[in-house]
Amino acid sequence: MPEKDLAGIDEIKSILGWFITGGIYKMATLIELSRIKDLRNRIDNLRGYL
Repeated sequence: MPEKDLAGIDEIKSILGWFITGGIYKMATLIELSRIKDLRNRIDNLRGYL
């Protein structure tokens, strides 16, 4: 394999890794946001009962 091809493969790997880690981070933040919304809804429901 010429070295040029290897460099391209490394670039693709780094880009894929970046996308994957970015996707995981986004998923985690979305899950956290939905949890916060659930907590707010629960607090509002409790206020309604009190």
